[in-house]
Amino acid sequence: LEGSGVLALYDAWVRWFAAEFVRQSRFDPLHSAPSEQALFDALPAWLSSLSDHESQTLSLSIDGSSYAIEVDKVDVVNVVFEHYQRLADLARAMLASGETPVFQLRDRTTALPGLAELLVTRVGGSFVAQEDDSMLRGVLSRLSAIGQNPARMVRELPVQGEVVGVVSDEGPAHGVPTHILLGENAYPLSAEPVVIGGGGAPGLTRYLSIEGGLAGVSSIHCEVSLEGSQCLLMDRSRYGTFLNGSRINGSATLRAGDTIRVGTPGQELYLIREEAF
Repeated sequence: LEGSGVLALYDAWVRWFAAEFVRQSRFDPLHSAPSEQALFDALPAWLSSLSDHESQTLSLSIDGSSYAIEVDKVDVVNVVFEHYQRLADLARAMLASGETPVFQLRDRTTALPGLAELLVTRVGGSFVAQEDDSMLRGVLSRLSAIGQNPARMVRELPVQGEVVGVVSDEGPAHGVPTHILLGENAYPLSAEPVVIGGGGAPGLTRYLSIEGGLAGVSSIHCEVSLEGSQCLLMDRSRYGTFLNGSRINGSATLRAGDTIRVGTPGQELYLIREEAF
């Protein structure tokens, strides 16, 4: 996911931790290259420790002087929460309705405070923490199966490597939407699908027409319906339907607060939930 890789997270944390050192100890780790490098080098151990503790005392020793700060895990997670949310949204868009994911995370990724827990909470399923060299060992053990043809691209291999941690969850506890919002109008959802398209589909009683002649909108583009305790989005187009900015894999499960986008540059529809006081 462009812009939300590990280095982007580290960069955000380096700037935040430096600001905390200034605020709490009047020492700026970014004032010189050696102290900035010391902060960057200490970051992985700090993050790993904060994965297991709600608060920590962190210190830097520079030129014979030691500087310490007190930080809370929730504040550290909030620094990169927008990146975490983008990752969760992408995972949800990749997940077809009815599928249960298992996130395969390397040790370094598992050590990022709050990430694995957020993915399980927002997307559902479980995660496994694998040893850092498990991918390399898997490739090496399958060289004969991969073959020597340099023109062949292998996109995925079966999981291999010792599972060093498993955390499961029953799934996300988010509100099921009751209405879909287009412009200023809210339309109720039910077992009968609400069909969304660019017009030209006569005879459908629950049809939302996207006005404005947008490119990339089929006459029957996608549909939203309630099925049991879930709200489902089905893509019926040649152009793709986007959930929270990411193209879905044929279908997806919706929650209140989600955004559907169709067409180019795009018309957005919002999923909302009506609550009684």
